[in-house]
Formats: sequence, C-alpha cells, structure tokens
Amino acid sequence: MDHVVPRYRGGPHAWTNLVSACPACNRRKGGKTLAQAEMRLLHQPVEPKPTGRYLFETYLEENAEWTRFVEGWWE
Repeated sequence: MDHVVPRYRGGPHAWTNLVSACPACNRRKGGKTLAQAEMRLLHQPVEPKPTGRYLFETYLEENAEWTRFVEGWWE
C-alpha cells in the first residue's frame, strides 16, 4: 500500500489517499508526490465496499456457524 500524497507532506491516512503498489513502484515513488516521481495513477483510490468477505472472512475459520448469515453478501 502506498499513500498518494505522503503523510509527512500532509496526506491523510484515508482510503481516498491509499493505493496498492508493487514493491518496485512503491520504492520508486518513495516519499515523493506523483508529479515528483513522474508517475500517474491507473485508477482513482476509493474505499472498498464493506462486503461480508471483507468484514468477516478472517473470523469464519473459527466461527463457521456465521457462514449462513454472510453467504450471498460476499461480493
């Protein structure tokens, strides 16, 4: 994950300022802005949808009985 506007430059720690980046691109950008790094976003950052998978998947291994309540709400 990479902050589009680095936090030390005033960028917020929010979904709208976070993007996924491969390790090489993350190192290339470092603490620079997109313009300084001569990079561009492929997609605008957005907050992920709060699906059942996103919210509960890590808990379902220990709580299999929850599955019937979140099935169909995965995507």
